[in-house]
Parts: sequence; structure tokens; C-alpha cells
Amino acid sequence: MQRLSCLLLLVLFSSSGCMTFNGAELPRRELPKNAERRPLVSTEVGKITLLFNGKSGLKPPMSAKGIGNRALTAVLTRWKGRKLISDYDPPGKLDGEADYHLEISGTQDELGSIFGSIVTGATLFLFPSSSTLDWKWKFDLTNLSTDEVYSVETKNSVTQWMHLIFLPALPFSFVGTFNADSSLSAFVYSEFQDQGAWTGSDEPAGPSSESD
Repeated sequence: MQRLSCLLLLVLFSSSGCMTFNGAELPRRELPKNAERRPLVSTEVGKITLLFNGKSGLKPPMSAKGIGNRALTAVLTRWKGRKLISDYDPPGKLDGEADYHLEISGTQDELGSIFGSIVTGATLFLFPSSSTLDWKWKFDLTNLSTDEVYSVETKNSVTQWMHLIFLPALPFSFVGTFNADSSLSAFVYSEFQDQGAWTGSDEPAGPSSESD
């Protein structure tokens, strides 16, 4: 009986397939590879509202902060990887005094059908279903030396399709989410830069001219 249960679980896992697709609502931008000054950024997750098909109260509120933190981290890891900032972390966890403070707030609206998802699972993904995560984020960047505040509002989405035909694409199943995160990171940095952020009051970056 135990072997049969394990076999059924293995079949269910191996028969699953999903693929994410970037909604691509944001204008295309590119991150620069290096910055002359790389500031230290403190972070904060503000009010995150979770909706399901436009209605509140249907998603567990305890997961809201984690969702906001995931989006914030997706942005900042790319900035750090491109050597545009030296590091980031919540206040009190940084190794040094922050130059900027970045806060995220906004809404995630999950658009989909619970019934459709149940049918997809019950048919071992033979019956397709989809859900869309619609994100409306606001990023507030404060220059801690001048108290100047820069704000950027964004709207983007990712749609996940679940169907057996996507099983061969398993290694690439999250390419849509990856592209959406990359687009968000580049757009937010560019918008802040256009508003005059990242200049004048940051600590100089250390000697580093290595190419990525």
C-alpha cells in the first residue's frame, strides 16, 4: 500500500506541467552594467494588499509581506548584480550607514478559477487551466542625506498555464516570471535615475572596473 501511494505521488508530480508568461506591460529599459557610485540601500515592505479576482479577504494576509519582499528582492538583486548598489537589507542589518531607503507597497490581484485548478489537478493536468498575477507596485526611494523622495508606480503581470504539454518545458517553466522581474528591475532603476536619484550624496564605489 505504501509503495502504491508513493507511485501515485510520483506519477502526479511527473505528470504536472506549467509555464509562465510575462505580461510585458512595462516599457522596455536596460540596466547599466556599472555605476560610478554604488549606494547602500535600506529596505522596507509597506502595505501589501492581496486580492483574488478583485476581491479582498480571500487570500491569507500573513503571506502579503513575503510577496512584497519577493518583488523587492527581485529588483535589488539585479541592481547589486550589475554593481549599481553596494548592498541592501532592512534597517539595522546593513554593514554601514544607508544612503537610500527603498519601500515597496501595492497590490497583487490573482485572477483565475479555483474550480479550473481543481479540475486540472484531478485530471493529472490533462485539462488545462490558467491564473494571472496582476501586480501594481509603488516604489518610494528616499535619499537619506537630502530627504528627497522619488516615487515610481508600476503595473505588470505574469500568467501561469498548467497543462501536460508543458512538462517538457519544466526547466524553463519560470522564464516568464524571470523576464517580468528583470523588466521591473530595469524600469524602476531607470525611472529613479530620470528623476535625479543616484547622484551627489552616495558613498564612492571602491576601485572596481571588472566587467561582468
